[in-house]
Amino acid sequence: MIPKVSYVTPQGLDRLEKQLVRLRAEKYHPLLEQLRDVSEGGYTIDNTEMITLQAQLEMLESQIITLEDTIRNAQLIEAHHNTAVVTLGSTVTVQEDGYDPEQFVIVGAAEADPDAGYISNESPLGRMLLGQAVGADLKIMSPDGLITYKLLEIK
Repeated sequence: MIPKVSYVTPQGLDRLEKQLVRLRAEKYHPLLEQLRDVSEGGYTIDNTEMITLQAQLEMLESQIITLEDTIRNAQLIEAHHNTAVVTLGSTVTVQEDGYDPEQFVIVGAAEADPDAGYISNESPLGRMLLGQAVGADLKIMSPDGLITYKLLEIK
């Protein structure tokens, strides 16, 4: 199976690496210690604490594996200099009909945080923006109906 490329900025890769270190140090190792302490008392089917800790450990291990894969398959988004069309790493200003303009940075899915202004290249708006020039009208179907955006600026 071909690994999925994770597009990230250098800052985003740094955040992911720090998050991985935090998960291991602050959650994984303490959870292992708890599990060892509980298991020393003997494991029985009725030991709900043991079962709960094992489930938490499995979920945490899954998060860690996902982060490791994302970091391993990361492709850095280089500093953006093209202002003719939107590409990964572009900072764009768009305006939805009837609303104030909003600014977003187009990043890979691993780094997306719409509330902080980082939208994924895989999101409906991110996909529509890629390759567009200033002045483009973008129409996106949402659960609430058709939304129209105007691309005002590319940095």
